[in-house]
Amino acid sequence: MIAIIKLRIMKLRDDIKLIGLMTAMTLIMIAVFSSINYTDEVTTFGFIDEDQSDLSQMVLDNLNKKEGYEIVLYDLGTAKEAVKNNDVYGAFYLKNGFSSQVMMNNVQVEKLLVTENMANMQMDNLLQTAISQASMDYQVSNMLNQVIRKDAVEVRTYVLDAINEHWTYKKPITVSSTTLTEETTYSSVKHSVVGFSLFFAMFTIIFGISDILMDKEYHTWDRTLVSPISKFSILSGNLVMTFILGFIQVSSMFLISKYLFKVDWTGSMIHLVIIIAAFVFCVTSLGMFLSNFVSSIGQLSAISPVIITGSAMLGGCFWPLEIVTAKPLLLLSNITPQKWAISAIEKVIIQGYGINEVMLSVMVLLGMGIVYLGMGTYLLEKKSA
Repeated sequence: MIAIIKLRIMKLRDDIKLIGLMTAMTLIMIAVFSSINYTDEVTTFGFIDEDQSDLSQMVLDNLNKKEGYEIVLYDLGTAKEAVKNNDVYGAFYLKNGFSSQVMMNNVQVEKLLVTENMANMQMDNLLQTAISQASMDYQVSNMLNQVIRKDAVEVRTYVLDAINEHWTYKKPITVSSTTLTEETTYSSVKHSVVGFSLFFAMFTIIFGISDILMDKEYHTWDRTLVSPISKFSILSGNLVMTFILGFIQVSSMFLISKYLFKVDWTGSMIHLVIIIAAFVFCVTSLGMFLSNFVSSIGQLSAISPVIITGSAMLGGCFWPLEIVTAKPLLLLSNITPQKWAISAIEKVIIQGYGINEVMLSVMVLLGMGIVYLGMGTYLLEKKSA
């Protein structure tokens, strides 16, 4: 095994370009993704009210209560110019007879648009919600006016104020939460460092184990098998050297980020090392497993980016899985090593958890690695027989 490791070290100068490229790409992607900021931008819509009724005014009031949106009153001509000049994303157009349409449950509202986009797609939901609430409030107040024979204006004002108070301050359902751990703020820089370090390291690791493929392609694998070196030593030497390279690359990214991007890591570095080691072992075994399904470096270069990128997207390398709502995708993420590694690393170095809290993730990574290693070794033995 020592002889194989020495040989791999001698051949390291051929791989140094790949390692350097993956390291550079990691730093570039971290810098790009961590620079993205999400601001509280206000979306502005126009509002044209030709009906000039109590009901249309209630719709306008409901729209104005929506956070993140600004409603500007226009007449029809001014609204068209504002939409054309992109002063507003679009405009709601309530024509004469709007109140009658609402009471007959047959509402037709026009929108003034220049082009369909995500902001304009939100207009339908906003307007439907505002009209539904206004219609309900209006009908409730009318029914109460019929029951309570008092001055109509006085009763309607009282009822609308009471309804508005309950909708705004006395909602029937209140959801409370209890924080069991100290509150942590999501950091795009920290997540980018973790995600892209693992993502680009997978290329180095999987292509590092491809020396076995190169030996097969140039028929040196057969000559190595008949040498005094055992097959176990040959495999172990390749796996150990690939593991060392991958471990160094991932670990160095965390050190570089601490000084280059001023990332304040918390938690135990020993626990981080354990997680990284488990992840690198899993990916090294995966690389060996994949090498049994291709016969050349070119074929490996074709399938590896698909597998690595696809699993990275599912595993949360590019974005936190907390924003993913599709249950099938969350279910598939459990079969990716990235998901378990990212979850464990962020718990340790961001939230300060101990090894006991991430032991499940470490065991899953080791279990995946053992399965891949066993299957890869079996297939390699079968082909060599």
